Amino acid sequence: MERIVTLQIPEKTYVLLEEEAKVQGTEPAQMILQWIDAVVRHELAYNTLQSGRSSDPLRALFGTLTCDVVGVAENHDAYLTESPDEDLESV
Repeated sequence: MERIVTLQIPEKTYVLLEEEAKVQGTEPAQMILQWIDAVVRHELAYNTLQSGRSSDPLRALFGTLTCDVVGVAENHDAYLTESPDEDLESV
C-alpha cells in the first residue's frame, strides 16, 4: 500500500532540488522518496544496534566538531559551579 504525502517546500529549496534532480537524471519527488527511505532505513538499523535506545537527531554531528577547549570532561564540576556573571565580567 502506498500513501500520499504533500510537502510545502520553500521555492529556493525546490529550485536547488530540481537542479540536482536534473543532474542525477531523476525527478525531485523521486529524490525526496529516496532520501526519506534512506533516513528511515538508517534509523531502523541504528535503533536495532542500540537495543531500542531513542534516536538523537544531533547524533550525526558527534565527532565532527572541533573545539580548542580542553579538559571539559575532567573539570565538568568546576564548569557547572561557575557563575554566569563571572563570565560576563571577563568580557
